[in-house]
Order: sequence, then structure tokens, then C-alpha cells
Amino acid sequence: MRVDCWTILAFATESPHATSSLQDPLEPQSEIRDIRLRWMSEVAMDEAQNSSNGSDFIDGAWNATDERLPPLKHDLGVTVVIVLGYVLVFVMCVTGNVLVCAIIAKNRNLHTVTNFFIFNLALADLLVALICMPVTLVYTIIYNWPFGDVICKLSIFIQGVSVGASVFTLVAVATDRYFAVVRVPKGKINGKQATIIISVIWILSVSVSVPQAVVLHTEYNPELDIVSCTERWSEPTDRAHYTLALFILMFVLPLLTIGYMYIRIATNIWYRPATIAVSTRSNTEQADAKKIWVIKMLVVVVILFVVCWLPLQIIALVTDFGQLQEDTLIVIYMKVYPACHWLFYFNSAMNPVVYGYYNKNLRRICNEKLRKHKAKQTRKTGQGVAYNLRDISQASHLLKKDTSVNTVQTMVNSTPDASVNTAQTMVNSTQE
Repeated sequence: MRVDCWTILAFATESPHATSSLQDPLEPQSEIRDIRLRWMSEVAMDEAQNSSNGSDFIDGAWNATDERLPPLKHDLGVTVVIVLGYVLVFVMCVTGNVLVCAIIAKNRNLHTVTNFFIFNLALADLLVALICMPVTLVYTIIYNWPFGDVICKLSIFIQGVSVGASVFTLVAVATDRYFAVVRVPKGKINGKQATIIISVIWILSVSVSVPQAVVLHTEYNPELDIVSCTERWSEPTDRAHYTLALFILMFVLPLLTIGYMYIRIATNIWYRPATIAVSTRSNTEQADAKKIWVIKMLVVVVILFVVCWLPLQIIALVTDFGQLQEDTLIVIYMKVYPACHWLFYFNSAMNPVVYGYYNKNLRRICNEKLRKHKAKQTRKTGQGVAYNLRDISQASHLLKKDTSVNTVQTMVNSTPDASVNTAQTMVNSTQE
């Protein structure tokens, strides 16, 4: 899965199937004009022209030193929508996957092979949220790459690793369920085998992401005064071959594997005779309801995978192999790709929801944790109210006590003063 979305326009035109002079794969790299930079230059010209009312045009010539790109790729309203969409998915992804990891880690009765895979899936999706989403969001809304050459290589590499781990773990979850349901009991995966599978998943994810780290680097464009994080392949066809390999390895094969195993699981569950007596109608309905519940889960997982992943895969193939005009590439780069990329990230946010909701034990413990947390908050609130009432009562009592003391004190103080004043008046009168 390609996650370096900012290079899609710049290098899609370097495919041997691209139009105009870019059709020749043997043409030197120096002769290949970057459509994206050319389009950015036009944007900068329009921006400067609008701000200066065309005063910088002399005899139809454009002063290149005045070219400046606007700070944002999109209008403010579109930018706000993009940011809010990413923030929503980010919060959902982090919250859901952290919750799944914490619940599985703290409850020993959840330390099963299936939950081990789900934990690894949540960890991979968490890396997608923490590393992929912020970098992609920044470069989706601005033109300049602000993170430097090291982050250009490292962030995209880690993104590829985390995405690969997420996809391959989905396959591992399907495989575990397939062996547990279809090939019982001899085919069940044990803990040692699960550990090996997890290790292979991460090694394979690293392996398929290494080429991106090698070809990625930053490039500075002095005319536009921007830095881009882009790919540079030795041959234009290499990128297309790499895209095709990723499409097969990280979408086609996983989809076929997951689809086949879940179809086998569904048919096995549906046609398997019940292990308990089903002489009564209620027992039969209960058994059918459980089967339908499992089948629904399998269907949801497959549909979610296809809906969230297929659009981005199609764009990668079309831009590398399709004969697209510049205007079409610009529309894809500005409008279609951000939406498809957001949908791809939405899958990482929905994985903990789907697997948590359809996992009975995980859902039960999660509900218990939420109920305990809610009860704890309620107790704290109740104690706070009780403390407040007690404080009010004590304050009222002290106020009454202080009032009584002040009254007595006033009487004590006023009586001697009155006597003294009366006596003084009598003395003065006598003297007079």
C-alpha cells in the first residue's frame, strides 16, 4: 500500500503509459517535466496576480521572483472539513485501539491466540494513527514538506510497515478462525505458532517497505520556494512494478485469502449440526441466531476491508498505468486522493469497533469496565454532593454559633459602656 500520497501526481506521469513526451521510458530524467510543479507554478501565478491585480506582468512576461504559493492547498472551508475529518478518525482510532490493547493486556482470560492477533492488529492500527495520520494531514493541506529529509524517509517507511502489519494481521485473524472452526481440533494454532506468525508479519512488513525508504528524499524548488518529499526511481518502470507488486501482495492476496477462509467458515457453521438438542423451537432459533451473528461479522469484516482499501488501490494503479491528462491528474491529486486516503484511515478506526463488538468476551469486559468507571464517577459525584451538604450544614451551624456569641458579646460590651456613660453624666451634673 502506497502511503506517500504527495508524490502521486509528480511521478504518475513518469509511467511509460503516460501521455505526451513522457511516454518514452528511456527519456532522461532531466527532460521529464513535473506536472505537479508546473501546476503549482500556475497556482502561484494566479495567487500573485489576484493579490497584485496583474501589476507584475510586463509585456505578458511573468516575474518568477514574485511566484508564491498560497499557504493552503484548498479553500478555508474545505481545509476545515479535512482537518475535522482527520481529527475525528484520529480520536476514534487512538481511543478504540488503546482500549482494546489495555483490556486484552490486563485480563488473563483474554490471553488467547485470537485475541493475541487482535492485540497486534490494534497495535498496528495505533501506529497508523500516531505516525501516518498527522504527517498525511499536514501534507494534504499545505504545499511544503516541513519535516526534513530524515522524517521523509523514516515516516513513510514506518507508515508502510504499520499498514503492512495491519493487513497481514487481518489475514492471520482469518486464518486462526479458519483453523479453529473448519479444521478442529488438529488444525488449531497454538501460542508458539502465533508468536512465530506475528514475527513473520512484522518482518514481511519491513521487507515490503524498504524500497520506499531507499527512493524517498526531499527536493527543493527554488522558483516556488517549497520542499517536496518525493520518490526517485532509477527507471520510471520500477515505480509501476513496485505499485503492482504492492497491489497484489497487500490487497489481492489478502482479500482472496480472507474471502475464501470466511466463506468456508460461514458454510461450515451454517451446515454444522448443533451440538445440543434442538428438539424445541426456541433452541433451534437460538442456534440459528448465533450462526447468523457470526456470518454477519464475517461479511462486515470483508466489506469493510474492500470499501476502505479498494479506492486507494485503484488510484495507485490508474495513476501509474493509466494514460491520464494533466487536468485529470490534478483533480485526482486535489480532490479524489484525500477522500480515498481518509477512507483508508477510517478502516484502522473501525477495526477495534468491529472486532470488539463481535468478540463476545472482549465486549463483555469492555462493558464491565465502562460500568465500573461510570459507577466510580457517580460515587465521586455523590460524595461531592454529600460533602457540599455537610459543609453547608456545618457552615450554618457555625454561623448560628457566631451570631449567638456576637450577640452576647454585644450585650456584655454595651452594658458596661452604658453604666459608665450614665455614671459620668451624673458626675458631670453634680459638678455643674
